Amino acid sequence: MGREMEHTGLDYPKLIVFEVTNRCNLRCRMCAQSVRDFKYADMPFEIFEKMRPALEHARDVSLFGWGEPLLHRRFLDMLDLVSQYPPDVFVLTNGMLLDEQIGERFIANRLRYLNFSMDAPEPELYNYIRRGGDFHRVVGNIKRFRAQCEAAGYCPYMRTVAVLMRSNIKLFPDFVRLSADLGMDEVKGVHLIVYDPSFVKESLYFHQELTNRIIDESLELGEKLGIKVNLPDKFGTGHPPSGHKYCHRPWEEFYIQADGRVRACVFSHEIMGDLRTQSFEEIWHGEPFQERRRTVNSANPPAECARCCHYRHMDVDNLAAYLRLDDPVPNTRQADAWKESEEAKRKTVVTVDLTDLKKQYGLELEGVH
Repeated sequence: MGREMEHTGLDYPKLIVFEVTNRCNLRCRMCAQSVRDFKYADMPFEIFEKMRPALEHARDVSLFGWGEPLLHRRFLDMLDLVSQYPPDVFVLTNGMLLDEQIGERFIANRLRYLNFSMDAPEPELYNYIRRGGDFHRVVGNIKRFRAQCEAAGYCPYMRTVAVLMRSNIKLFPDFVRLSADLGMDEVKGVHLIVYDPSFVKESLYFHQELTNRIIDESLELGEKLGIKVNLPDKFGTGHPPSGHKYCHRPWEEFYIQADGRVRACVFSHEIMGDLRTQSFEEIWHGEPFQERRRTVNSANPPAECARCCHYRHMDVDNLAAYLRLDDPVPNTRQADAWKESEEAKRKTVVTVDLTDLKKQYGLELEGVH
């Protein structure tokens, strides 16, 4: 009871996520956008207006989701609106559309956090992974924005992000160097989550010795260059405690997807309500959210929670943490059509049998370590 009761008096979420759009101008090879049937939408501005009461009480606001936020024609209006309120504002972008005007508004609104999703430190690999992207254009846009910050005397906390996989792990130290050269405060690497069988071999689960060596090298390099390097735990450094990590998101996070429907969290595909027809209060205090709060930390959590890599302590030694081969992805027709039985909703998927995985998808995984 203890931890659950800590949250019962929380009238507002600490984090509000506005998925400004789920459209993207890139087709990154590892992204679910490249392999799943997405239903594209741009968030109506009225959703922001409807959330004004909650914005008064939030701690953080994120303006991104499954798409590129700068694609939305009213993105700057949205930024102006949320910047009137107390929360720190966070934006993640691929940097392709970052122009001088947008940079000026970031600075004028005192944007707190700005992430650049890049994945590679050099043009050939970057352009291969991030289809439709232009490495030199992104680097040029970042350099121009950095100069704008220096001229204005203000800059958000800036971070570059890479999805770590076999294709780019050897170059991560160079990614640290590039990030330092660009004036970043931090460089972050996150493990690949696999949505398509063709990318299973890209998972670093199958390249553990190489990954551990690169992690050590990158952390040491970051200290020398004076940039924070944020990386997952090394493989084989010890399993996390058994069971499920305590999840706080149903009490603290309100995720609004681009079409105005509200999900249980950023990782969930289950819908809690619809801001097009309901108020914030109706959804936040409604039965779907209450049910999630009752069950998420129970012995039998919802299936998507049991499979969640983040609330499995991101156990790097557990293959199940990396695979979403059959799970519904938010914003897709598959998610809308997904109907789990009550038994399936409570099925805890803790491990993946490697033999079954190879057989089911016809994978040849021998020798990939």
